[in-house]
Amino acid sequence: NGDGTFEDATASAGLANTSTIAVAAGDVNGDGWVDIITGSQVYLNDGGTNHWLRVQLRGTSSTPDGIGARVEVTAGGQTQIREITGGDGMMSQSHGLEAHVGLATETTADVTVRWPSGQVTELTGIAADQLVTIVEGEGVNTPPAAFDLTSPSDGVGVAVAAPVELAWEAAADVGPVSYTVQLHRPDGSEKTYSTFSTAFDLPAGDIAAEGAYGWAVIASDGRTPRTSLSRRAFVVGGATATEPDIGRSTVQLIASPNPTRGQVKVRVQGEKGLGVLDLLDVRGRIVASVERMSHATSLDLRGLPPGLYVVRFRPERGRPVHAMLAYTP
Repeated sequence: NGDGTFEDATASAGLANTSTIAVAAGDVNGDGWVDIITGSQVYLNDGGTNHWLRVQLRGTSSTPDGIGARVEVTAGGQTQIREITGGDGMMSQSHGLEAHVGLATETTADVTVRWPSGQVTELTGIAADQLVTIVEGEGVNTPPAAFDLTSPSDGVGVAVAAPVELAWEAAADVGPVSYTVQLHRPDGSEKTYSTFSTAFDLPAGDIAAEGAYGWAVIASDGRTPRTSLSRRAFVVGGATATEPDIGRSTVQLIASPNPTRGQVKVRVQGEKGLGVLDLLDVRGRIVASVERMSHATSLDLRGLPPGLYVVRFRPERGRPVHAMLAYTP
């Protein structure tokens, strides 16, 4: 309560009936608000109006993740202290080796890091509502610049056994940047590839099965990772998401919002006939369908597992079109 007393918020937080021996706290979805994870459930914190700050450390003389360091955050005349630990709970680890503090109405904070090596880093005027990376002996690390994926287009169809080159913009930084390509395959498995280039040819054996393949890229300067602005997908054995329909205008399939937290509106542009709308999981299984769709409809993904889905429209004339959809409840 801010006055030396506490209030039991178990019931109001919806946790009264939770029973588990493993529980961790951390910002799961990166919105700055601490969520709770148990052995079987994730309780997402919808947030409020307070400001916050997340601090991650990169040791040079100390441990690489700053384990054992003491982080002091001062704002509004109050100092909060966090220690970076490598294990702080029964069958759990909270905060992913980060320090997370709430700042109430303050928009800046001063940060002091006392490293296990004995070094001390003092920083002033750190802006609130961000994840900041502090490097031992160097100070705040500027992450690689934001970048986006360039090709192939989202939802594009690829013939079976055809080569697929992934390409993206460069993430500008003061030093060298490495890239990690993440590929999510139709069977639910994942592959990762490392490169210093802004393009990568996928091994043919890794994309042999038909279905939707989701992909994203992470850039790193060795200190801070930066995920691509978008995630895309291509469909092996499918048609493109935007392709000409013979004798008619271009057909486009649009799903919004994307990512969605449950309900999504799907629109078809350039197609005046009826068709069937399917929602497929990453294994190519139809999990929902709308018969005789014309221009627009709504899909409700609540009750489905979070992850990547493919929206497919099968018109009465012409070939099917696809669009990738991310569901993050």
